Amino acid sequence: MEKIELTREQIEKIAEGISVFCFRHDPKAKEFVLLEYPKPKDVFGDSCIWDEPSYNQEHPKEVKSVLPSFEAVHTFGSPVLFKPSLAEVIQACPINYLGNFNAVTIKYNDFTDDASKQKSIVTPYVICEKQKPFVPPLSKKEEKKLHPSPLKIGDLVGTIIDEFCQVSIDTIQPDTRNLQTLFEGPMNEVPEKYLDKHFRPIEIIKDYEDEIHLIIN
Repeated sequence: MEKIELTREQIEKIAEGISVFCFRHDPKAKEFVLLEYPKPKDVFGDSCIWDEPSYNQEHPKEVKSVLPSFEAVHTFGSPVLFKPSLAEVIQACPINYLGNFNAVTIKYNDFTDDASKQKSIVTPYVICEKQKPFVPPLSKKEEKKLHPSPLKIGDLVGTIIDEFCQVSIDTIQPDTRNLQTLFEGPMNEVPEKYLDKHFRPIEIIKDYEDEIHLIIN
């Protein structure tokens, strides 16, 4: 694929819009999650995968699309240390990719033939914030069928739902019809203002986040 020579300023500008991620298995959720490495202060001199990555609990990310991988080469101070810079990744990126992704993963791939540099496989991604599952609003008649009892969220604490169970208190936005999270945490920490609320549906379902969603009527 065609390459292009970029100036230092161009590389620094492009780097602002690229995050470096890795996939790690979450045994609790039984799925792979995206962890983000801290942004390097110097995209030329600092490794972009040297510091420990972290998972953003409040704003988890997910993959929207993926581009074909490409190879990059990296200088090293010691052959036992793999410390790729984001600038080296951008310099190796095909020109038609630039501007079409906002994240990459970088995987070590041995040395160049002359052993003067290290190689990596770079995979570009388009990532976005993970969306809550959409639950369409129900008519008053359907609501009554799904929730015929006078139970309130406060009635569930320590009885139907264990007080240490993770819950999400949600409401449906009338304009977008999407879920909006009002509270997320253990059942015994639900704010007082939500304990007096009725909820739906009556069947409480655990989702992929191993968390019970209580949707306020």
